[in-house]
Amino acid sequence: MKRKNLHMLVESAIMLTMGVALEFISKIFIPELPFGGQITIVNMLPILLISYRHGVKWGLFSSFVYSLLQIALGLKTVTAAFQPGYFGESVLLVNAIIMLVLDYIIAYTVLGFGGIFRNKIKNIVHAFQFHSAVLSFTPV
Repeated sequence: MKRKNLHMLVESAIMLTMGVALEFISKIFIPELPFGGQITIVNMLPILLISYRHGVKWGLFSSFVYSLLQIALGLKTVTAAFQPGYFGESVLLVNAIIMLVLDYIIAYTVLGFGGIFRNKIKNIVHAFQFHSAVLSFTPV
C-alpha cells in the first residue's frame, strides 16, 4: 500500500512539474496579457491526467497543490491586488482575498474533477475526451 502511495506521489510531482514547464514554454512564445493573464499551451493536461489515472480525490489534492504553485508563480499579479488603487481608492483586503480564492484556488482546483467519469465510460479515449470537453466549459 505504501509503495502505491509513493508511486502516486512521485507521478503527481512529475506531472505538476510538466505543467509548470509547459507554462514557462508558453511564456517564451506567447506574451502576457495586460492584467496578468496568458494563453498557455496545454499546461493543464498533466493535471487532468493525474485526476484520470488516480481518481477525483487525488486529482483534487494535486490540482490544489497546482493552484498554490500558480499563486507562487503569478506573484506579480497577486501582490498587485494588495496595492492601493487596484480596486479603487483604498486597499480592500476582502476584494484581494476574494480575487485570490476565485482566480487561483477554485479555478485550478476544479481541474481535479477530470476523473469523475473514469469508471463510467469504458473506452479510455472516449472517456478522456469527454472529461476534457466537460472541463473546457468550466470557468478557469
